Amino acid sequence: MNNLYDFKREVVWVFTRFSILVIVNIILFIAFKSGYMNQQFYGLAVKIWYLFYIFFGYLLFKRYAINKIAELIHKFLTIHFKGEVDSRGFKIIVLKYSKILEIVSIILAAMFGLSVFVNLSAFWNIFQSVFILVISFFIGLFTSSVLGNIIAYHAITQSNIISIGDRVRVGKIYGDITSMGPFFTNIKTIKNEVVSIPNMTITNNHLKNYSVHKEILIHIPVSLGYDVDKEKSKKLLISAAMRTKNILKTPEPFVLFLELGNYSVTYEINAYTTEPHGLVNTKSELIDNILDEFSKAKTEILSPEFTVFRQGKKHEK
Repeated sequence: MNNLYDFKREVVWVFTRFSILVIVNIILFIAFKSGYMNQQFYGLAVKIWYLFYIFFGYLLFKRYAINKIAELIHKFLTIHFKGEVDSRGFKIIVLKYSKILEIVSIILAAMFGLSVFVNLSAFWNIFQSVFILVISFFIGLFTSSVLGNIIAYHAITQSNIISIGDRVRVGKIYGDITSMGPFFTNIKTIKNEVVSIPNMTITNNHLKNYSVHKEILIHIPVSLGYDVDKEKSKKLLISAAMRTKNILKTPEPFVLFLELGNYSVTYEINAYTTEPHGLVNTKSELIDNILDEFSKAKTEILSPEFTVFRQGKKHEK
């Protein structure tokens, strides 16, 4: 029922305005034919009234074309990025770009109005060439990664998944975000290198943000032989974690069993830290402490390959 009411209201809106234009046009024609208006004055009046036709055409374009295009784009983006970004964020994006389209339509309407009084044939020839180039550019834009990077940028900024200063990992790139733009996001790595990553790469790859949560879990796998007592191994790993700077005492570090190999058991020491920017140094110190603890306990940390090699040597002897 509401849709029918809206349709009738729109029909009335268009019909009343168009009727006024036609009626005034008829009145001018009757006045000219009746001798109340000379040829020169009638020609000027028709040209002026022609401007109202152009303005009416602009209103129709804005009311139905621009708004409908904006609505369709907003619907497409909302469905495409469903669950990732608040739809209100996309509404702001669409309104901004529809405003640009509205300004362009105003300029075109003004040029049509000016052509009523001035011969702009030479200008229109140039304009047509420029217009074709612009359309070709936008077609290329919409079929390339440029538009994808712009959409990805708005998706990232509106969802607040990352921000400047965050410690992140994108693929193999690990470091701090220094700047974000419509096409690229710059990350300063721990090696003091600045890497520019396309925004589409960020949205298409597995992104890890270590600055989102207060506590970050560090985990390191360690392979030990079956001859090493498992309780002793767990105590040594936890002791190494407790000695490490920036490792939290609460919640306490814990050990998981990852795999039972042919010649070794894979343990994993897990510990929490609240220092995302010192993650690499903390992990390095933890590994150093693990080596120290097992060295003091005279317990070897061996990879499966080396274990087989060592057992083969013993067998030869």
